[in-house]
Amino acid sequence: MSDPPCSDLRVIEVAGSPAGAYAGRLLRACGADVLRLEPPGGDPWREVGERWRGVGAEYAYLNVGKRAARLRPSEDRGRAQILELIERDGVDVVIESAAPAPLRPLIDETDAPHAVLLRISPFGLGAGAREVRGEAGPPRSNGFTDDAWSGHLYLNGAPDREPIARPGLHSACQAGAHAVIGALAALLARPAIGRGQTIDVSHVEALAALHQYTTVMWTQAGYILGRVGNSQGGPWHPVGVHRCQDGYVALSIPSREMLEPFLEAAGLAHVLEDPRFAEDADRAEHRQEFDRAIDPWMMAHTEAEIIELGERVRVPIGPVIDALEVLDDPHFRARGFFVPIDGDGGPLVPRGPFLLNGTASASAIDSSVAGTAPAMDGVAGWQARKTGMARRSSPSALTDGPLHGLRVLDLTRVWAGPLAMRMLGDLGADVIKVEAAWARGPATRSARIARLTHLFPENDAGKRSYNRNAAFNKMNRNKRSVTLELSEPEARGIFEALVERADVVCDNFSPRVMPKLGLDPDRLRELNPGVIAVSMPGFGNSGPYRDRLAFGPLIESAMGLTSALGYRDGGPHRSGIAWPDPMTALHTAVGTLAMLYGRSQSPEGRGGTVETPMVEAMATMFGDHILAAQLHRAAEPRRGNRHPHRAPQGCYPCVGEDRWIAISVESDREWLALCRMAGLAPRFASFSLRERQADEDRIDELLARWTRGRERDDLVARLHRAGLTAAPVADARDLAEDSFLEARGFWAEVDHPEVGRRRYPGLPIHLSATPPTYRRGAPCLGEHNREVLVEVLGFPAWRVDELERAGILTDTPPEGATGRGVKRG
Repeated sequence: MSDPPCSDLRVIEVAGSPAGAYAGRLLRACGADVLRLEPPGGDPWREVGERWRGVGAEYAYLNVGKRAARLRPSEDRGRAQILELIERDGVDVVIESAAPAPLRPLIDETDAPHAVLLRISPFGLGAGAREVRGEAGPPRSNGFTDDAWSGHLYLNGAPDREPIARPGLHSACQAGAHAVIGALAALLARPAIGRGQTIDVSHVEALAALHQYTTVMWTQAGYILGRVGNSQGGPWHPVGVHRCQDGYVALSIPSREMLEPFLEAAGLAHVLEDPRFAEDADRAEHRQEFDRAIDPWMMAHTEAEIIELGERVRVPIGPVIDALEVLDDPHFRARGFFVPIDGDGGPLVPRGPFLLNGTASASAIDSSVAGTAPAMDGVAGWQARKTGMARRSSPSALTDGPLHGLRVLDLTRVWAGPLAMRMLGDLGADVIKVEAAWARGPATRSARIARLTHLFPENDAGKRSYNRNAAFNKMNRNKRSVTLELSEPEARGIFEALVERADVVCDNFSPRVMPKLGLDPDRLRELNPGVIAVSMPGFGNSGPYRDRLAFGPLIESAMGLTSALGYRDGGPHRSGIAWPDPMTALHTAVGTLAMLYGRSQSPEGRGGTVETPMVEAMATMFGDHILAAQLHRAAEPRRGNRHPHRAPQGCYPCVGEDRWIAISVESDREWLALCRMAGLAPRFASFSLRERQADEDRIDELLARWTRGRERDDLVARLHRAGLTAAPVADARDLAEDSFLEARGFWAEVDHPEVGRRRYPGLPIHLSATPPTYRRGAPCLGEHNREVLVEVLGFPAWRVDELERAGILTDTPPEGATGRGVKRG
């Protein structure tokens, strides 16, 4: 496919929230022609924040590559004009969004039966949006309170201080990405069902689905994951930010197996002789003591020296750089990741989260976005369309979801890859998880590890712990398992036979692995010209950091987020969870579906490649900060919970242990209402935004005094009735008991032979005609070896018996399995 895969798609984006804008930007990155329709008087969002050519950085960045036009003044908010465009021009996708206020859609399915309608808002429009949140409808919510409702805010920061916000548009971006996944799946289903459909996405519900451990630790082991400071909970230490001689470095060395070569090279081998640090579980119980043991060495060495040592012994260590420094990073430069926003020497912005067939659909900002949007009558024509090719599915075949009939080979491990491929499984694809027998770790886990991780039902690892891990089972629903050691010729031959019958092959290995196995994209296309080869490298398949080991905390530190996150009086801070993993998963799913759509429109039905580097997916979501840093000539300082355009904004203590309320004042009207409720002195009521920001320390102190003696949920309800933006800072138990999530159908209950019937977060994308389905729980190791080889490949039963006797197929980890290989001796 020489053109971008979605170049024949026509998209209308009705000006709304950043989530809708990001959805439009992603569709543009897939090649779609996106027309943004703004109010007759112009979009007020243009005026917000640091300016470039008269428009705010946030607005400029999220609207790169689109065209913009102003609707004509009308009593129906432009509805008739939008319908005229849809009918006249055959528009495929209509994006409507709102935040912090609820969404009032203009277009419904009866108006545009052929189009896919995206609706994105904090609490969604379907079940739960009104009934649970109050008679007046859902409350207002912005990115800060979205994080609070969804359980993410609770996890960031120190255990003895208030939770702190993750800076940036993360809530909006993830909601927009979820919506695009739904849109592309609906477009793939459209030829089969003969019409479009509505996609409803709630920021809060979608965020709640993106936890790694949080929800399952509570639902299966009764444990509430909390803040653990600049490290990671469980038996994984050190994973966090550490001071060094000239700044900070990020360490991601979660096991003794990885730690030994680092400490030996640093002359610190004796540290592991201390029984407090000898094993992973020991270090987990003595984090501070371990840090004190290595801190003198860290402070005696520079960032460059420590990183060089890590590279020498292949241990994940990285720099902590800010949103301005990323522009000079040699890796980003070598990959050409940052491109001029105006196409010719202007400020630099990320080109996009993925490469499709080795290229990015990066395009310069249009004059209608950077300047004044013309009236709609002056809008230029759409991109020319290719001839569409209908999918082979029939309407009755889509009962399992819009991707029914597609087959995916999932080679991925840990979190980002398994989540991306599970999304395709939830949408109906047949996902076959091809895994080495050692990949899940040892056959048994100790009771101590079970208690430390809280990842096994009732904290019991059982006899076959490799089948009972709640995090694995959460990420691998709707998949079948086949155990193949691809370094063995016979196993590789079986895999190649599966490739011949697959639509997608996805891996998240180091870029060296698939070529070494003889399974690079060229070989996969030789086996099957229609296959989509998807890779999810940490830093990309090229560039100086190509072979670096990548963990979420290192990715955060490499693209500016870690530097921006933290208390105002402290240093850089890692996120409470490894945020790059779910963000990479979302963008990988988008890129994969875009390529599948492009293939469906191609007469030859040829496949292609998707490359989603974790660091580039994350940097794409942080592009407005990177642009603003250039305009301001400095990266934004660490703000804690504060915001440049809202004040006060913070987490305030309530009655109970570690109970907090998030309050975000967005206007003078809200500020006056809060002053009255909190009984603040009359002099405060007249404060402007700038005056509130100047006196925010004192205001925070007064508000904390007021909230400290009050029940959190009662106070949230009172603030909502007054029209204020507020939320409970939810923990895992709150999520499990949240009536809104329950009403949205958030939880997916599935059976599993080892752990019984359990519930996990479902896919938070509501498709009106072809919804997600939860057909099977996560597979036990090798559970489907025989089924797949017989049903998919046509092997006779006797041949499968032979393979089992030879150990080519198995359902048990080998002795010495570590999760990274097999330890001999």
